[in-house]
Amino acid sequence: MSKVLLDFYGSTCIPCKQLLPILDEFAKNNPDIEVRKLDVEDNMQIAHQYNVRSLPSVFMVQDDIVVSSFVGYRNLSDIQNLADQSYY
Repeated sequence: MSKVLLDFYGSTCIPCKQLLPILDEFAKNNPDIEVRKLDVEDNMQIAHQYNVRSLPSVFMVQDDIVVSSFVGYRNLSDIQNLADQSYY
């Protein structure tokens, strides 16, 4: 089972900048989940595929299926809980 957390962010987005160190910590604590950070300006086609409308937008993906997502800032425990509950 392939688990990936996709973070769509913008370089001038303040909540995005606040979320980056939280996601770094999440990645450190969850080596089995690949964390990918995608600047929407450089990845517009992928952002469009995921229907990104607001930033930051984060998607939990397992085996190429979005199993959960959120928009905006979240703390580490919220993201960990989401990850723990979202996989089948």
